[in-house]
Formats: sequence, C-alpha cells, structure tokens
Amino acid sequence: MQTIRQGDLVLVAAADLDADFGPTQLQTLAIGEESGHSHVLTGALAELEGRRYIHLDQPDELRVEGMPWRHDPITVPAGVWEVRVQREYTPEGIRNVAD
Repeated sequence: MQTIRQGDLVLVAAADLDADFGPTQLQTLAIGEESGHSHVLTGALAELEGRRYIHLDQPDELRVEGMPWRHDPITVPAGVWEVRVQREYTPEGIRNVAD
C-alpha cells in the first residue's frame, strides 16, 4: 500500500472506485490548523462511505499554498487516492496531527 505524507495530510493509494467524482479542479485537501496554509492537488473529489477520495488523471504536485516553504512539493502519481488526516499517539491518547 503506497502512502504519501505531507504535514498533517496522508494520501493512501486506493483501487479504482465506482464513485461519482466531481469535476477536475484545484482541490484543497487539508488546511493547517495552526498556520492556515493549505495542501492542494488538481483532481476530482468523491466521498464514499464517509471517506474522501481524489482521482488524478495525471501525476500532479501536492503543494502548499499560503506558506510554500512549510513543506516541499511531492509528486503524486495518477490514480485514486484516499485522503486522510495524519494521526499520532500521545500519552493522553490518539489524536489528529495539527499542522
């Protein structure tokens, strides 16, 4: 299972889905709660059984808008990717990563 991580965002390779993907456009996948920067890709989004997916017709750069120096761009291969929030363990319990 291929995964791509950038800050608090995780993309997990998914099998092709029979889902109703919206239009291909610039998509904001996550917003950094602490700094306000956003993680973006150009693709088509769909939600299926409470999970978000993005379909890329061609490879694209996962990049940061608002504070581009915060994370280096990462090339994401074409295909379907599940969009998740990075989680971490703390002594108080498991929580979403704040970026």
